Amino acid sequence: MGKAMLVISILIGTIYAGIMLHLQNKMLSLPQIKVQQLAEKEAENVSDYALRMAVRNSIQLGLLANVGTAFDTTVVYNNYRIGNSIIDRVEYRFAGEAGKYRAVTRVRSNLMGTQITYPAEIAFAFPNSSLFGEPDCFYLEMDQPQFNPSPSFNHVIDSSANLNHGLFYGDISTRPMGMGANGWKCASFGSTGGWIEFAGHPSMVVSSNFTVICFAKIRENHQAATIIWLPSDPWDTLTPTAGHPGQNLRYKPSAGIWFSGGQMHFSSVNTSYVQSTVSVPFVPRGRWPHNRDQWIFFGLTYANGRLKAYINGLPVGTSDTASPLPAIPTTNGFTIGRKDIKVLSTMGASEYMYMFGLIDQVGLYSRTLSDAEIWGIYNDILSPASMQYIKD
Repeated sequence: MGKAMLVISILIGTIYAGIMLHLQNKMLSLPQIKVQQLAEKEAENVSDYALRMAVRNSIQLGLLANVGTAFDTTVVYNNYRIGNSIIDRVEYRFAGEAGKYRAVTRVRSNLMGTQITYPAEIAFAFPNSSLFGEPDCFYLEMDQPQFNPSPSFNHVIDSSANLNHGLFYGDISTRPMGMGANGWKCASFGSTGGWIEFAGHPSMVVSSNFTVICFAKIRENHQAATIIWLPSDPWDTLTPTAGHPGQNLRYKPSAGIWFSGGQMHFSSVNTSYVQSTVSVPFVPRGRWPHNRDQWIFFGLTYANGRLKAYINGLPVGTSDTASPLPAIPTTNGFTIGRKDIKVLSTMGASEYMYMFGLIDQVGLYSRTLSDAEIWGIYNDILSPASMQYIKD
């Protein structure tokens, strides 16, 4: 009996000693666990900074990427130390035409002998206009302080190098009013009819390949509204005359975007007088004072007989002529806010289809933009930078 008790006592003592030794080891490791946690937290914070830096530096690096191709580059930092952490490098991948951009960062932290490696990744979109540029024929951003209809100053400034300034007439002004909102202006077209026009210049003549872009808010219940009209021959009727073929080209633009009959129309006429038109259902939802309305993007591309229409950055229809011919060259300038018809029919001024609402960022490219570029412009103007995901 005594021997049994002795064995039990030894076993209990051994178990107790083991438990105490385990607890002692745990207690001794607590400072190390705390150091590990502090190192991880600091590395995470520095990694967040590295990701933000990656987005900020992406624009100048993206200029090296050709649109439509993939481009990889790595930026190595020489002992870029923040606290106990070091930013090693940022690896970029740009897929220009797809609009996909990714950066992978690597941060190392060393705190009291504890070393941490913290990789992170972010996918984002930076302003695509840095890659393919702004409209080069004309670009009316409508950012001037006011439209002042005086004899000496009634033009709408063209931001392109061509200085193809438009002239404005009628019921048109800038919104918001006042000087404090410069850079956020747009053109406001009233109910009694206003428009912007430009007589034409060789620097904006296009025919085989071009792109038209614009943003607009059309007032609800308005029956017809012209966004942009590049006239082919605004004097041409069904009767041939000197210099005019008698094809009724006054109603067939080289390029035009307008609303009527519950549809948005995107149209162009080629050099054989064949008109291509894409028409899609559309309901105007603009409400005064338009500060809560959604800006609607409209775009039109033309490539030797193929016309594509876009709404809010996405293609909504395509029209092909029977043969690959250029559009009638845009030698007659542009009109914004109404159709340019020099010879009206018995319907009178209603044929102008005056705009009622807001228009902004109207431009003409001298080339055919891709679907990805159109999508990039739409996102670039509405949201200059967008994060797609962060992984750390």
